[in-house]
Amino acid sequence: MSISNHVKGLIIQILQDNYFSFHEEIDAFAMSISGEVSPGSSVRLKIHNLVMSIPEQWSEELIKRTFQKAYERYTSHSISTAKKKIVEFQLNNLVKMIQRTMNVTIQGDGSLMPITPAHSNIPQQKDYIERKLQEYGFTTILNDYKEANETYQNNRRGPIGQLRVAYEGLIKELVIRLQGTPNNVNNNLSSLVNNGILKATPLNHPDPNLEFNFSHKLYGLLSHYGNHPNDADEDIIFSLFLEATTWIYLLLKRYETKLNSSP
Repeated sequence: MSISNHVKGLIIQILQDNYFSFHEEIDAFAMSISGEVSPGSSVRLKIHNLVMSIPEQWSEELIKRTFQKAYERYTSHSISTAKKKIVEFQLNNLVKMIQRTMNVTIQGDGSLMPITPAHSNIPQQKDYIERKLQEYGFTTILNDYKEANETYQNNRRGPIGQLRVAYEGLIKELVIRLQGTPNNVNNNLSSLVNNGILKATPLNHPDPNLEFNFSHKLYGLLSHYGNHPNDADEDIIFSLFLEATTWIYLLLKRYETKLNSSP
């Protein structure tokens, strides 16, 4: 599991905040993670080198040990109220940044747990999306999608508008590729239904247009929160990011299947 530089920066900030006074202490901390000491002429430098050069196989342990160290201080009876607020702020930032960049959350003991179900493959879906957008020549959509993902790493509220542009652009482009004339979102989605990209629900279901309706509502949510980011909390933004990613993936998979089945 790799750690983004943003997460590494937060970990360095937490560990350099008076947790270690002597070389022996940071050396023992490093040994407990990877079995090796970190080079450096000062405690702060040792911390920096430990975090920035941590091998991928020890990254989860580094997060766990850092969280435990900070939480131990947070629950200490000797900590001042002012210092406790600082530690709480650091822990909250660490949890949020890890959720956003690694798609995992931190448990009470510092261990990591995937936010999405175990069978979900968000990173693989993202790779597939980018590969297929490139393959099909959807260059503008690919750039919009990549920008949304890059923005998401730094600004939780920023990517929803960009995702809406990528999502709407993909719908239009699929209509064009399927020999249709793009129109408004409602008509474009109807065209995808007619071409089998969106499927009707079984006849015995009370609503035969579930996929169409979901696609339309997803566009509505992306449009609203993209235009009014201050209306959104982090939970809805995170959920929309996952939903948009998986639905773009579905549209591309359906399109690929249609292409492969064509004579």
